[in-house]
Amino acid sequence: MHIEVKATALEQLRQYTIDGGKGIRVDAAMSGGCSSTVDIHLVVDDARKNDTLIQVEELTFFIDRFTQRYVDEELFLDYNSSGFTLYSSDEIFASGMSLYVDGVPNQSAFC
Repeated sequence: MHIEVKATALEQLRQYTIDGGKGIRVDAAMSGGCSSTVDIHLVVDDARKNDTLIQVEELTFFIDRFTQRYVDEELFLDYNSSGFTLYSSDEIFASGMSLYVDGVPNQSAFC
């Protein structure tokens, strides 16, 4: 598993204070009822037992097994005025994402 963090996303992520031992979780969550979909979020979180840890410069990303089922092996993370975008060479998984800090999406980057 590999994440290439584009320069604009790296610059944006460096603005956040991430306490020691924590990292950025790429998190998939089921949503919807009869026609469920998978939503992808970026969340500051602690590592869990079966996470895959990916180091990108000074940032650590966590991806659990559930999430790995819904994304590709090679991922890209970018940032623009709409927020973060997670994609592969074949698919956009999420666009316009915020980084959730303490359970709240941090919108300071959009001001």
